[in-house]
Amino acid sequence: MNAQEIHQLLLEKFGASRITGVNLTATDPWVEVAPAAIHEVSLFCRYDDRQRHNNINNMCGVDYCEHDQKNAAK
Repeated sequence: MNAQEIHQLLLEKFGASRITGVNLTATDPWVEVAPAAIHEVSLFCRYDDRQRHNNINNMCGVDYCEHDQKNAAK
């Protein structure tokens, strides 16, 4: 499977609320997963017969130290 096919499969399985971003044109394409869905999506990627990924290449997080008003609850 290529990155676009993987992204489409994840969107179909988990929806846009859990698959929250993608960059298919990067040198190393990536898919962004909502924090609450990481475990479920990772298990799916590991055990789905169409994919069978056996490791995570890069998992990272961001901590915004300064409060951003744009992200404040309305």
